Amino acid sequence: MSLKRKSEHMVYAISSQNKNIKVFDDIHILYNSIPEVDFDDIDMSLRIFNRKFSFPLIINAITGGTEEGKSINEALANTAKEFNIPIAVGSQSVAVKDRNLRESFSIVRKVNKNGFILANVGANVSKDMAKEAVDMIEADALQLHLNVLQELIMPEGDRKFKGILNNIAEIKSKIHVPVIVKEVGFGMSGSAALKLIDAGIQTVDIGGYGGTNFARIESLRRNDNVGESLLNIGIPTAVSLIAVCKYRPELSVICGGGIRNGLDVIKALMMGADAASIAYPFLKAYKSKGEKGVFDELEKFIYEMKVSMISAGVKEISKLNSESIIITGKTLEWIKQLELK
Repeated sequence: MSLKRKSEHMVYAISSQNKNIKVFDDIHILYNSIPEVDFDDIDMSLRIFNRKFSFPLIINAITGGTEEGKSINEALANTAKEFNIPIAVGSQSVAVKDRNLRESFSIVRKVNKNGFILANVGANVSKDMAKEAVDMIEADALQLHLNVLQELIMPEGDRKFKGILNNIAEIKSKIHVPVIVKEVGFGMSGSAALKLIDAGIQTVDIGGYGGTNFARIESLRRNDNVGESLLNIGIPTAVSLIAVCKYRPELSVICGGGIRNGLDVIKALMMGADAASIAYPFLKAYKSKGEKGVFDELEKFIYEMKVSMISAGVKEISKLNSESIIITGKTLEWIKQLELK
């Protein structure tokens, strides 16, 4: 990925957001008016990746490779350290090819020496490139991202996708850290999840449709309206989550794609997610108020999560389940047709 493209992605990630899409509007928590839970007793800690974290949140891949990217990653790393949550860096392909760009990614490890950090490259890279990305930031895990539709709309994007599954399996067999396969905003089907299980993958991030839309971003970059007709392609986050969670506990499931507040996080966990991944709200907060903005945004998420848990009458994350949610609208239509429930 060129540095110019990375900078353009940052600009359009902010300006292209569709505020009319709310990914969990069809998911309703059955309100408990007698919760028997005190606010200060809420426990949101969890174990994932064989580590204990304070909250079921992951700061998802945003950027790197530029001076601004370095500053953003430093702020995000400080936040992850303060709140004891995992953090992923943006795609490292540019830094694998150009050593001069590595500091914009390695700053995350420099700041957050004992934190849980996820490296990030495309699922089509060689196993050597994948290993180099991990070594670059002394990563604790590796994200392999799937972004076929984005590549197809991107003028300079890839056009060859044969062999990706075998490549994922090869990387998984050679890398010494956990490998997470993630979508970038178009959603993951149950059949795709099953293929990944067969390839040895144990954790996925569904990256559902409804959050940052990279088809829209690439269409804006082209400035020729090509891709406008393709903007509705994707599996909505709620539907994708239900479909992929069929394969728990064999598969750990992270829910990304349009998570915009603490209530969204709790709904995702009630539907079966092990954790939620968040990017855009933190990017927006940084652009507005720098590192303090990111801290404040995460504190807001946590407060909303606690209120949502009390509303469901639940004290611990592990006690959240789908028995206290009602599904309506288009999401219900999807799951009926897919025979998911």
